[in-house]
Order: sequence, then C-alpha cells, then structure tokens
Amino acid sequence: SLALCGVWLGMGVFPVCACLWYVEANHVGSVEVQGYAMFPQFLPGDRVFFDRKAFLSNRPVPGELVVVGNGASQNVVRVVAVGGDRVSVRRGLPAVNGSNLDRYPVVDLHVPRFGTGEQDRLSMKRGYVESNAGRAYLVVEARAGVGAADPPGVILARDELYVIGDDRSAALDEGVAGRVRLGALRGRPEVIWRSHRGDGSERAGRRGTPVQ
Repeated sequence: SLALCGVWLGMGVFPVCACLWYVEANHVGSVEVQGYAMFPQFLPGDRVFFDRKAFLSNRPVPGELVVVGNGASQNVVRVVAVGGDRVSVRRGLPAVNGSNLDRYPVVDLHVPRFGTGEQDRLSMKRGYVESNAGRAYLVVEARAGVGAADPPGVILARDELYVIGDDRSAALDEGVAGRVRLGALRGRPEVIWRSHRGDGSERAGRRGTPVQ
C-alpha cells in the first residue's frame, strides 16, 4: 500500500540519502579535473574524491597535493611552498628561498593504463623526479621547453600557499601557478573514482586509482 511504501521510504531510502549527503558535505568531496596542468597523474575528466578533513589540524606541507578553489572552479594542485617562503618560478623550475628544487631526469617516461592518445601526449614531454622537503614526485614539461611567461616572484603571507601543476608547460599556459590563501583549501585528493573523455565515454583502467 501507499502507507507501507511511505514507511519503507522513510526507514530506508531517506536516511541513506541523508547519510550520503552528510558524508559528502562534511567528510568526502569530489572534484573534476579540468585541463592538463596535473598531467600525467591526472587527466581532464578524472573525478577525484578528496578528504575534506585532512587539513583541519595540520596545514599542507611542500610537495603535497591539495584541492583548492570554490564550486566548479576547484583544482587539484601541488604545494611548492608555505607561509613565509620566498618563491620564484623560472621556466617551470620553482626556487624556494633562493634555492632551486632538486630535479633528476627520468629516462623511460611511461604511465601504465594510458590509452594511445595519452601515451602520444606523454611522448612529447620530458620527465623529471622533483624533490621538495623530502617528498619526491614526477613532473613533466614540453620537449621544446616551457613557453609561457614566468609568473612574478612572491613572498608568501603566513596564511598563504604557493601551488603549481605537475605539467609545468601546461600549468603555466593555463595559469595554474601562484599563491592561494588557506581559506581556499578544500582537502587532500585520495582516489580517482571515475574518468571520462570529452565525448563522455569511460576511460578504462582509471577507476579506483589511488592518488600518489
């Protein structure tokens, strides 16, 4: 009957929906990657779960990935420096407090589970392992070098971070480099829960990929 249906909905579906809404609003968020600034770890159309509570008691540290922004303009980015640091970027290479970050070339640049299009894009890049405050991660740049103008150097306020994308050529082209306030921090990316191409088709093999 309609009465029983209403009771069932009230006991089952509505509490579940309310629980999911609570988790989404307070613990886990989702962001869709736009552009290639974080290539090759992230691709346009990747949907990424992030932990909203990751930085409630501790601030991000250099080398860490974070989600920043508001609403539809949220981005996954790499922290380069924190409050009080002096930062400059020269052709994709950050310098913090006057010292360039260490970078070592990657001879065989390859990413498992990439499709043909992504591998072709990767083949046009040079790869490096960059080290920052004890954290090592892969960065890339166009083989022709970084073409975009360098962003201006800054001295960060205590409530600021300096962020940039891992594909330095794309990050500078797309303007994904610069200072952000801690108030724009949304959380720490944890896992790619799905990925789709521009035509809406699903990318195979990316669902459930943990964020490194």
